Amino acid sequence: MMEKDICILAIESSCDETAAAVVKNGREVLSNIIYSQIALHTEYGGVVPEIASRKHIEKINQVIEQALSEAHMKLEEMDAISKISPINDENRKKAIYEISDRLTLFYYRYIFKYASQRNVMD
Repeated sequence: MMEKDICILAIESSCDETAAAVVKNGREVLSNIIYSQIALHTEYGGVVPEIASRKHIEKINQVIEQALSEAHMKLEEMDAISKISPINDENRKKAIYEISDRLTLFYYRYIFKYASQRNVMD
């Protein structure tokens, strides 16, 4: 009997990047989309938390849609959603938690939550 492939939508919101990936069976990366804010923050000499938070909220849907499209999959086909966000920034955490929680509730998927242990100087 052939086992069903398990596909996970992984969403990440770090200091200056918003990313989403589709992973099959825990090993095969079907897509990996990263929106980087490095150029935006360069003129300030470092990451500005409030600007970063707004960009995460602005870009997260686009990044997720692009990751699903590149993987030739639909959200309904995901078996689970994984999210990782910083533990020290409430605005970035809110952006990723809101979208992933809504997706999980709407599509009745399992959700795995991870908090980044990396300290970021704000």
